[in-house]
Amino acid sequence: MDDRQPGMYYVPYEGMRYWDGEKWTDQDPSADSPTLPPTEGSQVGTQSATEAARIRTGRSGRVVMLCIAMLAAGAAAVALASGSVSTSGLASALGFPGEAEAAAAPAVAAQAKVATPTPAKGRASVKSSPPPAKAGKAPAAPRTDSKSSPSQPTTSQPTTESSAPRPAKPAPPRAPAPTPSTHQRTAADCLGYLVAESQVIASRSTATLKGTITNESGLDVKVIAQAPVVEAWDTNGQHVRLFGSFASPPKDGPGESSNVTLHPGDSISYRSVALPMQTPDRNWESLRWAPLTYLSMEDSNFCQQGDVPGVHILR
Repeated sequence: MDDRQPGMYYVPYEGMRYWDGEKWTDQDPSADSPTLPPTEGSQVGTQSATEAARIRTGRSGRVVMLCIAMLAAGAAAVALASGSVSTSGLASALGFPGEAEAAAAPAVAAQAKVATPTPAKGRASVKSSPPPAKAGKAPAAPRTDSKSSPSQPTTSQPTTESSAPRPAKPAPPRAPAPTPSTHQRTAADCLGYLVAESQVIASRSTATLKGTITNESGLDVKVIAQAPVVEAWDTNGQHVRLFGSFASPPKDGPGESSNVTLHPGDSISYRSVALPMQTPDRNWESLRWAPLTYLSMEDSNFCQQGDVPGVHILR
């Protein structure tokens, strides 16, 4: 709680305010009432206000003097820069006679120094010489400007494009060699067979089948077929079959079918696994061999047939 007595007080940054015991107001509500004898609190408030006014007046005076000094310094700087007033004259005008002589001394010394320059040591009589050439290195030849000597003929160097060999033109594609099916067909070309010739090679204790399949017609034939198979009875009563195989090494049992196109006279070979036998030299018989053969559309239309018959000959 504030125990200040009611009355006028100086409030910093606000001025004279009236305190009624609870809050601050701008004026004394009892101004129209008859004046009361001053109390101790009111005297203290009056003294505080007087002291604050005196402080404000002193501060304002110092601010004014500082502004005047700054203006004078600016005017002096402008005068010195323009050269209309010398340093000594400015010091005398401002009321500093002792300092005028001190300010003029550096200018006099500078003028005397400019009037009597010292000559450079050895610069006027010594000429700069080029650095000596390094040992083992010939001096560079003087450059000749092509523009300053128009009389010299200029030789044109051949460009790399004209001297480089041109790539050879690719040879035109050759026509494919005529195949038997593209030649002029005759009725004899339609006659012929796909012939399989087999032979059993008997040793002392084994038997092996080998042979070839040949296109003996005059047309291209596509062949899809298994190799031939032969069979016989051994002397011990065992039934033996030799399966031809297109694989290498050959496989026992029914193998994969061939899928090739044989031109007239071409052939493919086959061979079986060597099987042990008590009596290999037996009367071998051939099983039925039925290959699938196909002709081209042109050959089929010309020969009025779609395939070529197959024949197996066991020798």
